[in-house]
Amino acid sequence: MTDICIPLAVVQLQPGGRIGTVEVCAVRERLYSNEVLLELILCLADRIEECCASHGTPTPTPTPTSHADTNSHPHATARSDIPGRRDSVL
Repeated sequence: MTDICIPLAVVQLQPGGRIGTVEVCAVRERLYSNEVLLELILCLADRIEECCASHGTPTPTPTPTSHADTNSHPHATARSDIPGRRDSVL
């Protein structure tokens, strides 16, 4: 389970329960709203476009469609524990 508590400050308690120093930025994480996150993503997309538009779109590498030959390595075995799966395992 994820801890949903976010520390906001470190408070020093003095004798008698009095509050001493309060450090508000010592442990606080930065929290952003969905609106701010979207603005950051759009800004990053614009920067990438500025930087890389002149390079063109790279040609994607084709994904191999054939499975590895299990006879090519002396310690390779076929995965038969998953139905329809024949991956090589070393």
